[in-house]
Amino acid sequence: PEALTPIETDVLTVTVTGAGAIFLAILIPLFLGIYAVTGAMYFVMDTTAGEKERKTLEALLTMPATRTEIVLGKFLIAVLIALLSSALAILGMMSGAVLLLGAVGEAATPSLSISPVNVFLIGLATLVLAMTSASLEMMIAIFARNFKEAQNLISPLTIVIVVPALAMQYMSDQALRSFAIAPIFNAMLMIRDALLNRIT
Repeated sequence: PEALTPIETDVLTVTVTGAGAIFLAILIPLFLGIYAVTGAMYFVMDTTAGEKERKTLEALLTMPATRTEIVLGKFLIAVLIALLSSALAILGMMSGAVLLLGAVGEAATPSLSISPVNVFLIGLATLVLAMTSASLEMMIAIFARNFKEAQNLISPLTIVIVVPALAMQYMSDQALRSFAIAPIFNAMLMIRDALLNRIT
């Protein structure tokens, strides 16, 4: 009978304290940060530098809406696009992972559980990332003369996201807490801690 089953398999369940959560804690803050920056990047460039280039910004400023209302409207739509981009990207990644693991075998699928409070905190931190990136992109793009120049000025913002997300993995807890005051870093730290179920 042993010859009929030459390969023995072990089924391991990965919980939030296991390797699956650590892997997610490395990837999810990085991806949420990148999608928060790149999700609304082209919208912001088009509605600021693009409108200056097409000479439609002057016509928009003659409308009855105040300048504050115009800027706030552009900002809120940029934040919404960044949030939708982040949510759809994470949903797509999770769907792909479920399909891939389902093809391997249902027993091999790791079970990860995140509490509703931590899901809310991850969403809140993603909102902060989206708002920060949208405001930075609008400030930078409005100084550009045309769309291409805005693209060249805003593209390095992804480095501002990638470097802290990767540096987080190699820093001690004491160093992480001292850097928690940094605007983009603290939101990604909150996402990481929520995934590891040790948020303070």
